[in-house]
Amino acid sequence: METKKSIDWFERYPEITILLILVPILIIIVFACEEYFAYYNRKSLINADYHYRFIRLKESPPLMSYYLCPSKKDLEVSDNLQPKRYLFRTDRNGFIIPSEKHQNPDIVIVFLGGSTTECFFNEEENRFPYKADCLLEQELGKKINSYNAATSGNNSMHSLFVLMSKVLPLKPKAVVMMHNINDLIILLNAYCLCSNKYDIINLNN
Repeated sequence: METKKSIDWFERYPEITILLILVPILIIIVFACEEYFAYYNRKSLINADYHYRFIRLKESPPLMSYYLCPSKKDLEVSDNLQPKRYLFRTDRNGFIIPSEKHQNPDIVIVFLGGSTTECFFNEEENRFPYKADCLLEQELGKKINSYNAATSGNNSMHSLFVLMSKVLPLKPKAVVMMHNINDLIILLNAYCLCSNKYDIINLNN
């Protein structure tokens, strides 16, 4: 009797029955695919405590560590650049190391800019945002953490996104932005386009 009722219900409502069977199966398949691709993406990343971004930032990748050698062209245009390897590292938030000397600092300062603030071809302790940190500590007698959030080629627009998304949560006492060169090039390019002059300037920064 129960079998007959089941058959009667299926015959009377075939579309609903199929939906009730297919929808859970599709949900399970989608969930399984999401888990698989999430696992695959995690494997393809550096094995690190990576923070997922929900805004695209022009920044140095978090937890990066590698040596960079100046090219022949870099050496030709520099007065005292040494032909050697320079270590470049970032912390878990993409700030250039050294970035956080003190657990509970009295003052936090963040530097934003392009290559002139990034200071690629300098020893870590000689990059000027960190040097400024050390000099201010000596002068003020306070614990200061400086964060270098510069990236080669960045202009003010890039740094404003970085400022709003990962700098403000640090509650900095001061933020230093240095974008004169890159902003000037952007404005010159905009002028060329608006005045129908198409000699676009390369941003070799």
